Amino acid sequence: LQEKVCQTYGRNRDLAAIGVYDFDKISSHLITDGYPTNWNNTNVVYPGLLSNGILNETKINQIKLLNNSFIISSFGIRNNFYVNITDRNGKTINISGPACFGIKPSNPSEIIEGKRLSSFNGVPVIINIMVWK
Repeated sequence: LQEKVCQTYGRNRDLAAIGVYDFDKISSHLITDGYPTNWNNTNVVYPGLLSNGILNETKINQIKLLNNSFIISSFGIRNNFYVNITDRNGKTINISGPACFGIKPSNPSEIIEGKRLSSFNGVPVIINIMVWK
């Protein structure tokens, strides 16, 4: 999870700045263990997707159970978000269903997209993050 790529689409520079800030906050939290380290959907302060530096299947399943408003608040962000974990061909991986959470944008006025690289079960994956309004 060393590489981060971010692109901004839209016309509003202020939102772009806020969106980049939100993207950084989301991506920074997701590549941690979260808090507490062994969090679940009933005791989480803020979620992360890793355990010992590796994507954790249980945490991916647990984050899908969390309310989007809670995630936005726990990450300290201001915009909507959507996260989708794909293989290197762009296909969403299946971890007890599609490995995605948040609200998928439909016709957003502004969007910032970024990627974090990781691995799951020894296979390279891409954590696609969208911040949108």
